[in-house]
Amino acid sequence: MSLRLMSIGDMLIHMEIVGAAKGDYRMLFQNMKDLFSKADIVTCNQETLLTDRIPPSGFPIFATPTAVGHAELEAGGITPYSEKGKIDDLSTLAKIA
Repeated sequence: MSLRLMSIGDMLIHMEIVGAAKGDYRMLFQNMKDLFSKADIVTCNQETLLTDRIPPSGFPIFATPTAVGHAELEAGGITPYSEKGKIDDLSTLAKIA
């Protein structure tokens, strides 16, 4: 028995991508669906927080729209994981405010 694992990353948003996507982030993965279909499990390092509670933002305080997560799933069931990275950006912002 074998298992084919694929991992991509780092997934973090920049405002140029937000502007180009206009809310539909499937374009980030449109050329990779065939590749993803060859794996049993596809993961990605979701480096930033997925949230719609605040507007999308890039460096230095990243906030990624949840539509990016939906696009990850639609592209091939990508399973996001985080090793913290930029996930803590919003708590940093709260400490500054």
